[in-house]
Amino acid sequence: MIDVADDALPFIRSGKLHALAATGSRRVKSLPEVQTVAESGLRGFHVALWFGAAVRADTPPPVATRRTAINRMMLDPAFLGAIAAQSMQAQPLQSEGELRRYVERDGMRWGKVIREHNVRLDAPER
Repeated sequence: MIDVADDALPFIRSGKLHALAATGSRRVKSLPEVQTVAESGLRGFHVALWFGAAVRADTPPPVATRRTAINRMMLDPAFLGAIAAQSMQAQPLQSEGELRRYVERDGMRWGKVIREHNVRLDAPER
């Protein structure tokens, strides 16, 4: 099972779950004793949960530019402290096309994994 570290933390601390590895490129601050998957031997492994804000192509510019307010909020010390307390970090976009390029790269990466391992959405019959 893969879960957000701080969501699973109470179960890990109580012994009901055992953390095998952190999927990101760095160890989780709240679980510094848990190695990353890469440290455990699978080089280059990095899986991170991310969120992005997007609008339709025909969105009026005054509405679309509100995304810059999201970037400003992501630099606010109170926001950064709140997400750091959940073992997360903010990465505000530097340009309008950055999210599009990130989504395209992520899609190519996971598309390759899906094709190589013949991943299907349908559940096998029992």
